[in-house]
Amino acid sequence: MAVLLPACSAFSHKVYTVSTPALAVTTDTLTPTSGEERLIPLPKIPAKITDPTQRARYFVSHYWDDWKATAESFTPNEAALEQTTVDFLAVLHAVRSTEEFPAEQYVLAPLRASNERVVVSLLNLYRKYLHESASPFRDDELFLAVALWAATDKSVPFATQVRMKENALLLSRNRVGHPAEDFPFVSAGAPDSLRSLSQLRGKHPTILFFYSPGCDHCSAALYKLQYCAPLREALRNKAINLLLVYNGYGKSEWLNYREQVPNFGENVYNVGDTILNTPLYDLSQSPTILLLDPQGKVRLKNASVDELIRELYH
Repeated sequence: MAVLLPACSAFSHKVYTVSTPALAVTTDTLTPTSGEERLIPLPKIPAKITDPTQRARYFVSHYWDDWKATAESFTPNEAALEQTTVDFLAVLHAVRSTEEFPAEQYVLAPLRASNERVVVSLLNLYRKYLHESASPFRDDELFLAVALWAATDKSVPFATQVRMKENALLLSRNRVGHPAEDFPFVSAGAPDSLRSLSQLRGKHPTILFFYSPGCDHCSAALYKLQYCAPLREALRNKAINLLLVYNGYGKSEWLNYREQVPNFGENVYNVGDTILNTPLYDLSQSPTILLLDPQGKVRLKNASVDELIRELYH
């Protein structure tokens, strides 16, 4: 049995793949096969460890053991650094998708052993692969740990510290298992009747669907939701709340745009634009979809439509 790993795109002109063999951690000896240059040797996993998941855990736990000496003499080779980081994150992602694993210390290990220049490069890579919406390894909890460390560590340049503090503040909001940030809103059906998200807490779950005006991805996702028969039935029976939250400024602009939004769920506007001005939610991807439990706690975050439907009805 193997822990299978997805290939990883660098979201630009170059595609990086995981250079551990066959995109898997198996009971065979680990050797790089992609031909990409590596900055550190792969961990030598003891032969007595035969369980694939335990081999992957060992790989992650010892991946950066030889990093300190490499970082001290590191010469600019951003491509090799990116490939080295992708290999680590791919195996880490595979482990975290199958079991609980305290990964923060291993993600921070190369940062703690690097000089300022290498730290900045690693932080940029972590932002790219742990936080960007297109990354197959996105993990807001891990990036929060990175941001909290970088916001205060003296090896991090001041400007980067400031950005990381902002990231940490936003990532600390709306975490899975925690209450979603409250906000006031009015709906297209009652544009003068002020309500708040917290008023929906009670018997039923709530879907927050943040859409941007003119967003084709939002239209396609909403179209897909409309054709989910169990969701349509739940909305008819008032067994679920669906808020289509306008991700833009100005009530008049929202009123002018509301006719272009399907009559499905509740089309709402955040009075005072507190979501964007504070900001209360990370809306870096569009649409942004969250699922809240009946108590208003985040159950699913940054979900795709397929993930949302799977969580609700499978």
